[in-house]
Amino acid sequence: FLCVGETATLTVSGASTYTWSNNSLTNSIAISPTISTTYTVEGTDSNGCMNYSSVTQNVSLCTVIEELDMTDQHLISVFPNPAQSNIDIRSVSDGIITIQITDVLGKTLFFDELLNKKNAINIEHYVNGFYIIKASNKKETQIIKLVKQ
Repeated sequence: FLCVGETATLTVSGASTYTWSNNSLTNSIAISPTISTTYTVEGTDSNGCMNYSSVTQNVSLCTVIEELDMTDQHLISVFPNPAQSNIDIRSVSDGIITIQITDVLGKTLFFDELLNKKNAINIEHYVNGFYIIKASNKKETQIIKLVKQ
């Protein structure tokens, strides 16, 4: 899904000409819907054969980020969340904590052991979207959703 105000590009291939439901005649369109919207494209190949495809782009307001109660935070707290350039990770537990930040596809973007009670991590180069912060020590694991805007 997209957050309101975000843009995505829809791209198709395999035909000679294309006609989108928004009347675009190219093989890709940039979309920025404010509500969930279905886009349809008709492709025609050089032999005149036609085919249709549709995709629904879901949209969310992305304005509500669930605040975690400190009693639920066993290892770390993360703020600000949503964040733009840096996040502060504070350890609420003694000992070494391993931090892993992954994107929604599971690609690891950051991995390190935190030795201090307060640590700053630069996320400015991350693409706007959702990320997962996994904090773990020898006894437990904590998962926090992070929004980069």
